[in-house]
Amino acid sequence: MTWTSADQLLVSAFAKGKCSDPHTARLYTVDVKTDGVKAFRGLAGAEPSADPVSDQVACVQLTKLDGGSSRNNHAPLYAESLKLPDLDKGGAAGRTLASAQYRLFAEQRAFSQPQLAPGAQWVLAGETGSDVRITYTLYDTSDIATPWLSVSASALQAAAWAPHGGKVAFGGVAASSDTLSDACVYVDDVTSGALARTPPASCPARRPA
Repeated sequence: MTWTSADQLLVSAFAKGKCSDPHTARLYTVDVKTDGVKAFRGLAGAEPSADPVSDQVACVQLTKLDGGSSRNNHAPLYAESLKLPDLDKGGAAGRTLASAQYRLFAEQRAFSQPQLAPGAQWVLAGETGSDVRITYTLYDTSDIATPWLSVSASALQAAAWAPHGGKVAFGGVAASSDTLSDACVYVDDVTSGALARTPPASCPARRPA
C-alpha cells in the first residue's frame, strides 16, 4: 500500500482464496477518514508506490497469456509490466515503463516491489526467482526507460528512497560473499552514479530472545 494524500491510501487486494498472490491483485483507494473503499479505475495491479507531489504511481500488472501445455509441464505464460498511472487522470491506465514475459515454472518476478522516487524520476524494482537472490534495477522514468543500475545480491528484498529522491538504499551482501550473514546496505547516488555500501556483516544480527 502507499499514501496518495493525507487521507487516502492506494492498496492492492486479491481475489478470494488467492491471498498475497500478485497475479490476481487489483487496485483500490481507501479513505482513512470515512473507511470508504472503491476500485481505482477498475485497474489490475499490485505493489503500488506513489509520489503524491507529482501525482504519479508505479505498480506491477501481471497478465496470464496462456495456461501452458504438456510440452512445458503446463507452466502458464505471464506478461509482467511495470506501469506508471497518474493519480489525477480519469480513465488512464498509465504508461508501460518496462515489460517481460516468462513461463512460471517456479516463483519468479521481473519487477518485484517497485519503489518510486520522490519526484517520480526513478523507479527501483527487483527481479526475483525461487531462491533469495534478487537483482535490483534502477529505471529512468523518461520515455526511454533506461536501466541505470543493476546489482545482484543474495538477500531478501528491501529498499528505501531518501526524501529528496537523490539517493536510494537497498539491502544486499558484499560481492565477495553469498551468505545472508554478510548482509550490508548499498546506497546509490542517482545524480553522480556513485555506489557505496556498508562493510559486510555490519548490520547487527538478531539476537535470540
